Amino acid sequence: MKQFDSKNMKKTRWAALFAGIMAAVLASTSTLQHVSFAASSKTDPLTETDEIHAAFPESYWEGLDALKKAHPNWKFVAFYTGLDWEDVMGIDAESEPLTNLVEAFRSNGKMYYPTSWYSTSIPGAYNWVANSWTPYDSGNWYQASIEAIEYCMDPRNFLTEMQIFQFLDSSSPLDEETALAAVSNVFSTIGGSHWTQSGEMLDLYYMEEVPNPEYQEYLDGIEAGTWTITYVPDETIEQRHYLTYAEAVTKIATELGLNQVTIASRIRQEQGLGTSSLISGTQEFTVTVEGEPQTVSGYYNYFNIGASGSSREEITRNGLTEAYKGGWDTRYKALAGGAEKYSSKFIKYGQTTLYFQKFFVDSSYPQYLYWKQYMQNLNAPQSEAKTAYNSFLSADALDSDLTFIIPIYSNMPETAAEKPTKDGNPNYKLASISVGSEMVEGFDMDTADYETISFDNEVLTALITARSYATTTRVKIINRYLDENEEEQEDSYDAEYTLLVTEDVSRGNHTADIRLHFGNNNLSIISTAENGDSFTYHLTIFRDTEAVYGDINDDGEWNIYDIVYMQSHLLGKNTLTGKAFEAADLYMDGEINIYDLVILQSYLLGKSETIQVINPNPPTEEPTSESEEPTSETESSEEPSESSTEVPEESSAETIEESTAETMEETSESSTEEPTESMAETSVE
Repeated sequence: MKQFDSKNMKKTRWAALFAGIMAAVLASTSTLQHVSFAASSKTDPLTETDEIHAAFPESYWEGLDALKKAHPNWKFVAFYTGLDWEDVMGIDAESEPLTNLVEAFRSNGKMYYPTSWYSTSIPGAYNWVANSWTPYDSGNWYQASIEAIEYCMDPRNFLTEMQIFQFLDSSSPLDEETALAAVSNVFSTIGGSHWTQSGEMLDLYYMEEVPNPEYQEYLDGIEAGTWTITYVPDETIEQRHYLTYAEAVTKIATELGLNQVTIASRIRQEQGLGTSSLISGTQEFTVTVEGEPQTVSGYYNYFNIGASGSSREEITRNGLTEAYKGGWDTRYKALAGGAEKYSSKFIKYGQTTLYFQKFFVDSSYPQYLYWKQYMQNLNAPQSEAKTAYNSFLSADALDSDLTFIIPIYSNMPETAAEKPTKDGNPNYKLASISVGSEMVEGFDMDTADYETISFDNEVLTALITARSYATTTRVKIINRYLDENEEEQEDSYDAEYTLLVTEDVSRGNHTADIRLHFGNNNLSIISTAENGDSFTYHLTIFRDTEAVYGDINDDGEWNIYDIVYMQSHLLGKNTLTGKAFEAADLYMDGEINIYDLVILQSYLLGKSETIQVINPNPPTEEPTSESEEPTSETESSEEPSESSTEVPEESSAETIEESTAETMEETSESSTEEPTESMAETSVE
């Protein structure tokens, strides 16, 4: 992972700057709340449990008490940032694209972390249409999610024996003997042979001016009169001292007053196995010398300072250009120059811990809040803390006098932020929604609500088709409507999934044939990703409230079930109301009686091609043409004509049951199942 280049951020970000300035103003107030530490936002080192409890919030106590008990020599400093936790999490600075990146894939092709570590909400981080994250920094890094950032920024998640080392004060060096043992362990555990080679093999050396033996011979010769050589030797000469990496880093860090292990860990984090072209010394690159391009090589950059860009070539070129500007043309110069720049650019501004080098949250420097960071790798403090801990452990130096500076925010939650564990494809966005063959007008994957679609009452069902960008998405549809009693009901449908492949692009195809009730059918189309995230689209389909004559149970068909519902009403077993009543009144006399039953039976028995509705009260307007005049007295009668269905003059329960039984028997061949007794008694919508 390359060093973060703050110059490329172009962060004017006035809102964040203003918030930082205000935080700085408020910082003194926050500090004054802790009377013992009014002089500074940092407390004095604490050596007793009661002092820890006095300085730190209660949610810190358990971890720090255990560490203090195990390592009495360790000191903990409470650093009050002067920042409100909710403000820190709310400001977009820590969620700015490229500020926090997470490694994407392991060498075996599997993702490093659960998918909830990678952002889909930060602008530009995720491409919903392509169903993939946007790659950064040579392609194997994705933008970290807000949840992952929150977890990594909460200090309480890392008050363990190993992870406490991300708060180790790197401005406090160890004694050289202890440091050399610990630093040697850092380099010996990396793997490969590069970091453990001799100075001669590496050509790693520093130059030192020492007295010239020949000059002393010259002085002695002049005094004795025996010097016969005509030239005068130099008083001093430069002597080359070869060092291993461990010896060089220990020497350099000690001279700069830095913790030697943290410097070694940083180099290990940046350079891995040591195969990078940034430290090979053989990589050629182009620089401008006196206005002319010139190809050079023989430069090194161990800290990856200035090494940023969108491609590996650009990263290498920028990093080596930085080395050229610094004159880092030997390994030792690059180690020393990089460490010195690291110190002046970060340690100078209070970024003395791995945590602060990743998250700049010191409100006393409002102009640098959030963006002044050493690395983009969100997990760098954790990985470097592990390296440092193991090095101290191997060197038997864990019980050294170590100081840890731990940040505290105002208004922190009672418990630490949870580690993201949710996994699976996060894509829940839909590419389209169609009703029948027509796509929903104005559909957009980010828009939840759509205008009402209207249908005539004859339309009994609607085919809903939703297409998802991810093939792992699943769709559920809930239809909420009002029944005859104006009570809300709902139907639920799990859409049928099929894979749709067009032009080498795979999409999910989800279909459900939903029943339309009279009035508003309020559809919630719930699109759920593989990881459980979901988004709900809202669409209303209005079905005209006019009843469909004969379809008493509103199932979209005329069948024996409608006979059963009508019979149940006539026998007093159930009462039809509302649209069901209107649909059953085939004779249109305002009642449900034997006339309606006979008309429906006539259709089901094939005696008429359609439901024959007989209106006993024809319009009384004057006919407008001869063709509209009644041709006989019968046609204007309230009784059906001879050509109409014959209706019995009297009816009884026995007549109704016999008539219904006859119809059921004659239609049994065309009916797939007989209605049950419970069905005949169900309330009709």
